[in-house]
Amino acid sequence: MAPNSEQIDQIVSLVLARLEPKLAALEKPAGAAGALALNDRVVSLAQLEKRLHGIGQVTVRPGAIVTPAVRDLLKERQIELQVAAQTAVDSQTLPQIFVGAAETNYCTKPLRAALASAGLQAKPLKPHDAKQAIAEACEAIVQHHVLAVVLTDQPAALACLANRHPNVRATMAQTPACVVEAVRTAGANLLTVNPQGKNVLNLRQMVEQFCQDFPRVCPKWLT
Repeated sequence: MAPNSEQIDQIVSLVLARLEPKLAALEKPAGAAGALALNDRVVSLAQLEKRLHGIGQVTVRPGAIVTPAVRDLLKERQIELQVAAQTAVDSQTLPQIFVGAAETNYCTKPLRAALASAGLQAKPLKPHDAKQAIAEACEAIVQHHVLAVVLTDQPAALACLANRHPNVRATMAQTPACVVEAVRTAGANLLTVNPQGKNVLNLRQMVEQFCQDFPRVCPKWLT
């Protein structure tokens, strides 16, 4: 028996009710795609797993390290990558940091100026030879609970010198990702960096990463 007009109306209403959410999604303008904000210091594929459905823009924190694999994935899916605006920095929340140079011709003044423009006041270490520079940096770390960065053409040797001082956890790093790992695994409070091949922006990013998550303590497995 053929359905009557009332039954047909009921069937049409039921079908439309089921299709309504899908139709509404299709009617959204192109700019209505969702956004994903990430506050991780290093953005890898692990942070994006199963989180990109319906996303049109990914925003990362200033200074975040975005891996090449992530950039390729976002480009493939035509997802825009944005860096969040730098917010005003409360100087009370930032650690004191000393920046110096030893066994190198690099001048730290441009770097300290770049850090100041980002709201981070870096105090200079006096020009010394390697042993004196490390001794001054270590003394400041121990007595005043600060951080220190020493730019040098011999980062491994100076890190070794620094680690002879009690309560100093020195490590060398050449990229922001290495800095993140040094802080995470060793609670590093002194960083040695070879400035060769790096511009002021590269060095500023490394120092800014070094100043994250402060104060920090020595990991239990190192005590």
